[in-house]
Amino acid sequence: MKAYFPTKGEASEAGEAASQRKGLISALPVRRVDEIPYAQLRWIVGNMHVGTSDDDLKADIKGRAKSGMTANPDLLAQACAYALASHRANQGLVAHFRLEEAKHEKQRPAPKR
Repeated sequence: MKAYFPTKGEASEAGEAASQRKGLISALPVRRVDEIPYAQLRWIVGNMHVGTSDDDLKADIKGRAKSGMTANPDLLAQACAYALASHRANQGLVAHFRLEEAKHEKQRPAPKR
Protein backbone atom coordinates (compact mmCIF):
# COMPACT_ATOMS: atom_id res chain seq x y z
CA MET A 1 0.00 0.00 0.00
CA LYS A 2 1.32 3.44 -0.88
CA ALA A 3 0.66 6.58 1.09
CA TYR A 4 2.27 9.97 0.69
CA PHE A 5 3.00 12.24 3.64
CA PRO A 6 4.38 15.77 3.62
CA THR A 7 7.15 15.05 6.12
CA LYS A 8 9.13 12.03 7.22
CA GLY A 9 7.94 12.56 10.79
CA GLU A 10 4.29 12.43 9.74
CA ALA A 11 4.97 9.30 7.72
CA SER A 12 6.60 7.57 10.68
CA GLU A 13 3.82 8.68 13.02
CA ALA A 14 1.13 7.32 10.71
CA GLY A 15 3.08 4.12 10.26
CA GLU A 16 3.39 3.55 13.98
CA ALA A 17 -0.32 4.15 14.47
CA ALA A 18 -1.40 1.81 11.68
CA SER A 19 1.31 -0.84 11.67
CA GLN A 20 0.63 -4.39 12.73
CA ARG A 21 4.39 -4.95 12.95
CA LYS A 22 5.09 -3.04 16.16
CA GLY A 23 5.82 0.23 14.39
CA LEU A 24 8.16 -1.16 11.74
CA ILE A 25 7.39 0.61 8.49
CA SER A 26 9.41 1.94 5.59
CA ALA A 27 9.22 5.67 4.96
CA LEU A 28 11.07 6.26 1.72
CA PRO A 29 11.60 9.47 -0.22
CA VAL A 30 9.93 9.59 -3.63
CA ARG A 31 11.78 10.47 -6.82
CA ARG A 32 10.66 13.65 -8.57
CA VAL A 33 8.24 12.97 -11.39
CA ASP A 34 8.17 15.12 -14.54
CA GLU A 35 4.35 15.14 -14.64
CA ILE A 36 4.12 17.10 -11.37
CA PRO A 37 4.48 20.90 -11.79
CA TYR A 38 6.60 21.52 -8.68
CA ALA A 39 7.25 25.22 -9.36
CA GLN A 40 3.54 25.89 -9.90
CA LEU A 41 2.67 24.03 -6.70
CA ARG A 42 5.21 26.11 -4.73
CA TRP A 43 3.76 29.30 -6.24
CA ILE A 44 0.16 28.30 -5.42
CA VAL A 45 1.05 27.31 -1.87
CA GLY A 46 3.20 30.41 -1.42
CA ASN A 47 0.18 32.59 -2.20
CA MET A 48 -2.02 30.80 0.34
CA HIS A 49 -2.36 31.95 3.92
CA VAL A 50 -0.27 29.83 6.30
CA GLY A 51 -3.41 29.21 8.33
CA THR A 52 -5.11 27.42 5.43
CA SER A 53 -6.17 23.95 6.53
CA ASP A 54 -4.64 20.85 4.97
CA ASP A 55 -8.05 19.80 3.64
CA ASP A 56 -8.62 23.17 1.95
CA LEU A 57 -5.13 23.08 0.45
CA LYS A 58 -5.64 19.55 -0.93
CA ALA A 59 -9.07 20.49 -2.32
CA ASP A 60 -7.54 23.50 -4.09
CA ILE A 61 -4.74 21.42 -5.61
CA LYS A 62 -7.19 18.73 -6.73
CA GLY A 63 -9.44 21.39 -8.24
CA ARG A 64 -6.55 22.86 -10.25
CA ALA A 65 -5.15 19.50 -11.40
CA LYS A 66 -5.15 18.80 -15.11
CA SER A 67 -6.99 15.76 -16.45
CA GLY A 68 -3.79 13.71 -16.83
CA MET A 69 -3.08 14.06 -13.14
CA THR A 70 -6.66 13.41 -11.99
CA ALA A 71 -6.69 10.19 -14.01
CA ASN A 72 -3.72 8.95 -11.97
CA PRO A 73 -4.59 8.96 -8.23
CA ASP A 74 -1.01 8.10 -7.27
CA LEU A 75 0.32 11.15 -9.12
CA LEU A 76 -2.34 13.38 -7.56
CA ALA A 77 -1.47 12.04 -4.09
CA GLN A 78 2.21 12.87 -4.68
CA ALA A 79 1.31 16.39 -5.84
CA CYS A 80 -0.84 16.96 -2.75
CA ALA A 81 1.91 15.64 -0.46
CA TYR A 82 4.44 17.98 -2.10
CA ALA A 83 2.05 20.92 -1.71
CA LEU A 84 1.54 20.04 1.96
CA ALA A 85 5.31 19.81 2.48
CA SER A 86 5.68 23.30 0.99
CA HIS A 87 2.85 24.51 3.23
CA ARG A 88 4.61 23.06 6.31
CA ALA A 89 7.83 24.83 5.31
CA ASN A 90 5.96 28.15 5.02
CA GLN A 91 4.30 27.59 8.39
CA GLY A 92 7.72 26.88 9.89
CA LEU A 93 9.13 30.12 8.50
CA VAL A 94 6.27 32.14 9.93
CA ALA A 95 6.66 30.49 13.32
CA HIS A 96 10.42 31.12 13.25
CA PHE A 97 10.05 34.81 12.43
CA ARG A 98 7.28 35.31 14.97
CA LEU A 99 9.48 33.78 17.67
CA GLU A 100 12.40 35.97 16.61
CA GLU A 101 10.17 39.05 16.66
CA ALA A 102 8.86 38.17 20.13
CA LYS A 103 12.42 37.63 21.37
CA HIS A 104 13.47 41.07 20.11
CA GLU A 105 10.37 42.67 21.64
CA LYS A 106 11.42 41.34 25.06
CA GLN A 107 14.94 42.73 24.64
CA ARG A 108 13.81 46.27 23.77
CA PRO A 109 13.78 48.71 26.66
CA ALA A 110 10.40 50.05 27.70
CA PRO A 111 9.62 53.51 26.28
CA LYS A 112 10.15 56.43 28.68
CA ARG A 113 7.14 58.52 29.57
